[in-house]
Amino acid sequence: MNPDACVPDPSCALPNVGPITWHCRIGGGGGNGGGGGGSAGPDPSCDLAADDELGSYSKSIDYDESTSTAVMGARGQGLACVFVRSGGTWSLQANLTPDGEPFGDFGAAVAIDGNSIAVGGYGTYIYARSGSTWTQQAALSSGGWAVDVSGNTVVTTDQNGEAFVFVRSGSTWSEQDSFTGDDTVDGDNFGDSAAIDGDTVVVGAGDHGSGGAAYAFVRILGSWSQQHKFTAAGEFAFGKFDASIDGNRAAFFAVGTSSERGRVYVFLRTGTTWAEEDSVDAGDGANYDRMGVSLDLDGDYLVAGAWKADVSSVSDAGAAYVFTRSSSTWTQQQKLTASDGSANDWFGHAVALDGDTAIVGAGRDDTSFGTNAGSGYAFVRSGTTWSQEHHFMA
Repeated sequence: MNPDACVPDPSCALPNVGPITWHCRIGGGGGNGGGGGGSAGPDPSCDLAADDELGSYSKSIDYDESTSTAVMGARGQGLACVFVRSGGTWSLQANLTPDGEPFGDFGAAVAIDGNSIAVGGYGTYIYARSGSTWTQQAALSSGGWAVDVSGNTVVTTDQNGEAFVFVRSGSTWSEQDSFTGDDTVDGDNFGDSAAIDGDTVVVGAGDHGSGGAAYAFVRILGSWSQQHKFTAAGEFAFGKFDASIDGNRAAFFAVGTSSERGRVYVFLRTGTTWAEEDSVDAGDGANYDRMGVSLDLDGDYLVAGAWKADVSSVSDAGAAYVFTRSSSTWTQQQKLTASDGSANDWFGHAVALDGDTAIVGAGRDDTSFGTNAGSGYAFVRSGTTWSQEHHFMA
């Protein structure tokens, strides 16, 4: 699906806002980030082409700090590129493609945890790494709209409003459970977003009711049950596009009460009770920036992409914002932009965060591989400053 396929689909209109060019797919250096950085030329062997849109969807980039590994999906070609970092140098480790006939839209959503990668499209593929070699372990016809992986568990959602959990024993994956929200109905788009950490899954339903909702599920002795329903008063499309969970905190996107400016809500769990901790938007945000359409939460840090943001009057160049927590208050730490950003690059359409590294996708960046081939940027933090370290697929 082309990201513009929602125009002028009336299902993509929000109350009091009108028809919207929504992205209807789930998936410190440079610029204001503080310093150039980047590769000397194109990363080898990741065979991109025009309109592949690497890193174009909200869940099409992920990063694992423990293995210094990033994965980026390019659903235009049906490809996921795996990069590893040694010191400050990034190199391509693998191109992941489906064994046999693909389900379609491969690479629209990706997730990594340690030596496991899940790739979504119209179905879910799971890969395992031994040494530096990646092997497909499973091809699941279920889900693929949004995917995430935690240890030996994968959550994946479909377009019909259902979430599926698969678990691995040895090298075999089997379905453990499937579920919907207690009060979700057809048209709620339950499964718009999904994330897992340990025994907790959060799933968004951006069209539930008048403003959207999200749900938390917990696993006890192999059985999953709903723990909480999240909402945000006065918001639209809450829970749509992207969600993140880290321990007892979860973060969700909402369109914002002011013409798609975008806002991220953070919730904290104490015992079994969830409560809103804070909400954030961009300090220099503007209408239609859509900050938070992509987001990731790790410890005391949150990164949120604003792919429609204008940068120095350059239209839709895009930006990403890093927020940090002190006690229960989240404040903006830095605005990240591409060192070579151009109009309509959509920088920030996908983001990932783990440890001191953030990866940001620019899904419509024109590169040596072609128009709208897409690219990614790595940023690293030293103290309170983020700087651009690498430009993937330039």
